[in-house]
Amino acid sequence: MNYSSVTSLSSYLSVDEERLPDDIYRMMERASETIEYFCLNNIDMTNDRIVNTLEKATNAQVEYWLNTNDELGIMHVFEDLNAGADINISRSGRLPELAPRAKRELLKNGLLNVGV
Repeated sequence: MNYSSVTSLSSYLSVDEERLPDDIYRMMERASETIEYFCLNNIDMTNDRIVNTLEKATNAQVEYWLNTNDELGIMHVFEDLNAGADINISRSGRLPELAPRAKRELLKNGLLNVGV
């Protein structure tokens, strides 16, 4: 289930819908899945405040991915990436990244599960 719409996202980003990537619907679906994961299904779609929070958090997650070019959320999982003559990879052991604005939105509205 998508917690936002392309119209809402374009308004949030202050851009025309035509300027959004071709795969924006897929990105929004993945962002909604990410938000749902961090809420641990603590979602009541009959509560307008929660619905609004989910919409803002989803938009913030997509904005983050568009700005970091890391939709898969894997770059911060690695502590060190070096690809020279030798390839060095060190994992940080952290979970996939939740966009800072999405995290704040979920926290201030009591939806972020502290155990995640």
